Amino acid sequence: MGIDDELKDKIIHNLNNIELSEICFGCAEPLPDFKVTSSIPSPRIIMTLSGKRHYCFSNGSKIVYKPLKSNAVLVLPPYAWTDVDNPKISDSHTLSIVFRDDCIRFVEVKIHKHRRDLNIIHTVNPPSNAIAYSLKALISLANHSAMNEMLSLAKVILSLCYKELMIDINIQKRTSSTFLLKRIKQFVDENLHKPIDRQIIADEFSINANYVSQIFGQSNEKLSDYIVTQRMDKASYFLTMTNLTINEIAHKCGYSQTNYFITVFKSKFMCTPLEYRKKMLYLK
Repeated sequence: MGIDDELKDKIIHNLNNIELSEICFGCAEPLPDFKVTSSIPSPRIIMTLSGKRHYCFSNGSKIVYKPLKSNAVLVLPPYAWTDVDNPKISDSHTLSIVFRDDCIRFVEVKIHKHRRDLNIIHTVNPPSNAIAYSLKALISLANHSAMNEMLSLAKVILSLCYKELMIDINIQKRTSSTFLLKRIKQFVDENLHKPIDRQIIADEFSINANYVSQIFGQSNEKLSDYIVTQRMDKASYFLTMTNLTINEIAHKCGYSQTNYFITVFKSKFMCTPLEYRKKMLYLK
């Protein structure tokens, strides 16, 4: 997604722990006498993560410049505009939650020396009915209800967004790690005859070596145990179904030293490879 986990965790923390005390509403009109740089057909909620961001927007009767503090949110209905190129903008870091019909997008916006960078942190498909109804209700209350009532509804929406975000992230983590574990195991199975360890796997999949161990840990396995188990199963097959020598089997199972192969095999089957072969022949 183009964003590191530490930053994502920080943004998620802010979303879940904002102490909301102010809410502002933007409108589509009146339009300013300069070119509008931010207007989309989807409603948005904007919150400041760090810095002091001055927003230029329409409040329905006039155009205002207003700083958005860390305890405030700016709610923008469809086609409501904000300006990002006005001279009052200072360096800032904000989160924009965009409520599309088919998804919710969590967008990080960084402004530094008038340069605006966007990162889509996460996309939840589709938004829940509870969020859609609550947002519609909040927009309908704009500037027509008591501040406490509007703040309470905004808090409900942010809480629902947080829950939807966390559920979706956790599902993606589980499915992505499960898929990666399956691919790693397939890679191991296809390369048992070669030297193979955590770093070799990490290089193959362009991931951190520690993450390889973490992936296996999530399934209560150890990579080293899996490799040994698969190699011993392969050795068992060769001993039972072929006439290969012990030395040949050792090399086909990834062991360059036959004596070490015999030691590992014996710890697994409580007998030497030759004794195992004789037992299997007897059982046949």
